[in-house]
Formats: sequence, C-alpha cells, structure tokens
Amino acid sequence: MYKTTMVSLVVIAFMMSMCGCSSDKSPTAPGTPKWRTMTSGTSENLFAVWGISSSDVFVVGQAGTIRHYNGTTWGSMTSGTTEALLGIWGSSASDVVAVGGNGTILHYDGTSWTPMTSGTTNYLNGVWGSSASDVFAVGLNGTILHYNGTSWSPMTSATPGNGFDGVWGSSANDVFVMAEDGIRHYNGTSWSTMTSGTTDPFGGVWGSSGSDVIAVGYNGTILHYDGTSWTPMTSGTTNYLDFVWGSSGTDVFAVGSNGTILHYDGTSWTPMTSGTTNWVNCVWGSSGSDIYAVGDLGTMLHYGR
Repeated sequence: MYKTTMVSLVVIAFMMSMCGCSSDKSPTAPGTPKWRTMTSGTSENLFAVWGISSSDVFVVGQAGTIRHYNGTTWGSMTSGTTEALLGIWGSSASDVVAVGGNGTILHYDGTSWTPMTSGTTNYLNGVWGSSASDVFAVGLNGTILHYNGTSWSPMTSATPGNGFDGVWGSSANDVFVMAEDGIRHYNGTSWSTMTSGTTDPFGGVWGSSGSDVIAVGYNGTILHYDGTSWTPMTSGTTNYLDFVWGSSGTDVFAVGSNGTILHYDGTSWTPMTSGTTNWVNCVWGSSGSDIYAVGDLGTMLHYGR
C-alpha cells in the first residue's frame, strides 16, 4: 500500500467518521516521557512532518494542508495548492521542499511557498536531500527526480516497479529508495536493485549511517542493513508500518496503521501507547525527547516530558 492509495482510503474514512484531537498538552509537561495529543487545528489527513528545531516544525497533508509549529502553537500556512502533500524535507529554515499529488513540488524560502516545475504528473510520495543542491523526490511509476539547486530532472531507476515511497540517504553517494517490489540503491552514479529477502511492499527508510539503515513496510516488516546485506527484525506486529525515524541507532521509532508506534532501543522493538487508533503516517523529532507524529483526521502527537 502506498500513500497515494492511502489518500483514497483515508478520504473514505474521513467521510465515515469525523473526529478531532483532544485538548492540547504541553510538550514540556513534567513527568515520564510519553505520547500526548496535540491540537493540530485541522481534520485533514496529515501525511508528513519535518523540522529544523523544536520551534520550527512543518506538517503537510490532504488538500494542500501545511501547518507550522513555532514552539507554542500550530498555525496554517498558505500552500497555493489543493493537491495532497505527501512528503517534506529541507536543508534549512529558508529552504524547505514539499511534494505530492500530480507531480506537485513546492518550495519555502522562509517567507512563502511557491510552486516548482517537476516535469511530471505522477504522484510524489517522498523527498530527501544531502544538501540544498542535491535533493531526491520519488513517486509512482518508478519516478525519481533529482534537484541540482537549479532545476528538477528525471533519473533512470533500476527496475522501476509500480512506484516508490520512502527515500533517505547517508550521503549524496549512498541513497536508498523503498518500492512495492524491493529496495533501490544509488551509489552516486547509477541505481541498482538490492536483495531484501521479502516480497512485502516497503514504506519508509531511515538510518544512523550507511551501515545502520532500517526499512519498514507491509505486515509489520522491518529490515536492517549493515552495509552489506538486509536482514529481518522482529517487529511484534502485523500492522502496516509507514515511516521510521530515529535520534540514533539505539533510539528509533516506527509508525503505521491502527495507531501503531514501535520503539527500538538497539536490541528489540516494543510497542508504545499512542492514544489513537488512527493511521499514523510519519514521525520526526528534533531530539530523542522532542518527537512529533502525524496521521489521519488531523492526528498530531508529541513525545516528550
């Protein structure tokens, strides 16, 4: 299942059940670290979160939704589009890129969002870069686009498959892309298909280094890459895992369907209480004690004291 498929599913869910977030609780409230609900200010499905710091966080979602957190409250930003926005990444507070439906790419310069020419109408599900002049966007029909600081251009991917979802790299010469039929790797020159050992579709990917990479996907699939090969990890769930992020190799969070949030401490994965049964689509943090997760129907969660 891809985010583009999810868009259709969550729209149906939205029509069937309207729900809001519970009252806001301070991200810095004292006590044991746990997930707390934040008031997002929207009931739109939220697909991705990324930020520069705890006081500069961006969330994107359905119908061109962009929310920004200044450390105190969430506010709305004008995106200029009604397309679903599915991924977001930036090199700085004044250089942020959001991607989404029908080839939509938006750029934020610290003041406003403006459209960029992508050259495609395919849905773009994820975006990541090593710098402001080395950015990758991936999507349906084997789409991989590269931005060199001036313009976006298509890349030839190995065995395109049905579509690409997550993208992450340790450097410009070490980039991983998740696909329905496997994992692709870029060495700075060309793309190749990696042996994953599973036929389950993948969602997200993140690593602490090029030899410590985690990929997540369908049926609770979690794989670890040690720089040589991918091996399965025990997740303890059969829920779809959509995204993964960590503050280090021993502090990793994976999120997915039915409100699933898993934590990895370097030894094993354990479930966390999220407080929601909504699909959690993405997770990101400024540190191991300041983490944000977003999902369907305006779901917004914060992990911290």
